Amino acid sequence: MNILIIHNKYKIKGGEYTVVQNEVNLLRNFGHSVYIYYETNNSINSILKKIEAFMHSTYSNKSFNKVKMIVDKFKPDIIHVHNFFPLITPSIYDCGVNYKIPIIQTFHNYRIICPGALLMRDGKICEKCINGNFIYSVFYRCYKNSFYGSLSVGIMDFYHLYNKTWEKKITTSIVLTEFSKSRFLLAGLKDNFTIKPNFVFDFFYKKKKREKKALYVGRISEEKGIKTLLTAWEKINYPITIVGTGPLEKNVKENKNKYINFIGLQEKNKIMNLMLSSSFLIIPSNWYEGFPMVVLEAYSLGLPIIASNIGSLSEIIINRSTGLHFNTNDEIDLIKKVKYLINNPRLNLKYSDNARKYYLKYFTPQKNYDLLIEIYNKAIEKNK
Repeated sequence: MNILIIHNKYKIKGGEYTVVQNEVNLLRNFGHSVYIYYETNNSINSILKKIEAFMHSTYSNKSFNKVKMIVDKFKPDIIHVHNFFPLITPSIYDCGVNYKIPIIQTFHNYRIICPGALLMRDGKICEKCINGNFIYSVFYRCYKNSFYGSLSVGIMDFYHLYNKTWEKKITTSIVLTEFSKSRFLLAGLKDNFTIKPNFVFDFFYKKKKREKKALYVGRISEEKGIKTLLTAWEKINYPITIVGTGPLEKNVKENKNKYINFIGLQEKNKIMNLMLSSSFLIIPSNWYEGFPMVVLEAYSLGLPIIASNIGSLSEIIINRSTGLHFNTNDEIDLIKKVKYLINNPRLNLKYSDNARKYYLKYFTPQKNYDLLIEIYNKAIEKNK
């Protein structure tokens, strides 16, 4: 099968880019021919480029022509789009429509129903735009705190929602969890969604004695709940290693708590070793996460997780099986759950075994390939 993968990369590589690379490698490992069309936001490096991106965010003839040339030469059986924003734009769907090629779109975030993409504002959940009234996003400057940027994304979202682009031009939409699907349906989109989680290649976990320490891996930012974590740790006498970088990095660096070890951004091998040697992972997010890769990495290495009971995290962290839930933004409840796991080492070992079993049952490359190829085959049949 010939598969065209399309992805607009962000300036800082994150989970989406990892997912794309994993799926490309997976498909090639199973003998498929894959062509990747990338654009990157690094090219938006001047005022002129920003104006150009603003003017063409709804529909880019340039992207359409680029994809048309690829389609003419590569002749794909499937076009799989991961992220089209802001440079590629939904114009590329028309290549699929014109050539009668099925379009698969993976929605990694909520950009098409929320210009800020996170369904979050000022550190709290916000669904004001979910019914299509994107004027709120302009008023609150939800896209990068920019009036013109928010206006541009709001216009794009409104135009394609009004013209039913997501329903008429996409053959199948992939979402990562049942919760994600529920938000898109709440926004009034037609139920054309298939659930396919992310996956990671197996790190070949081997049991080893874990050290008495916790771990946080992720962006150091408001939506990730880093403030809740720091506040909770004022009452927890237990070592925690914090890995990552982000806008609230200063808050962590200036924290004088002797139990907090901040080591910044790290290579994957270092993070995997930390996961193997730690007792549990903490994900204190206060927004509707998609399907964090750190969850899958932890599961593959048998690392239990204490996570906020919110959105998709409530679904993919199995309470009292692969870890524990705590009430979102509630440092008192986080303290309670952390101390509970610290004081029950046998239970922690049980959760560790369950996490590994859960990975093997649902999130291996083979499981994911079976789901993905089934989606492709159904889309081809549907497109006929």
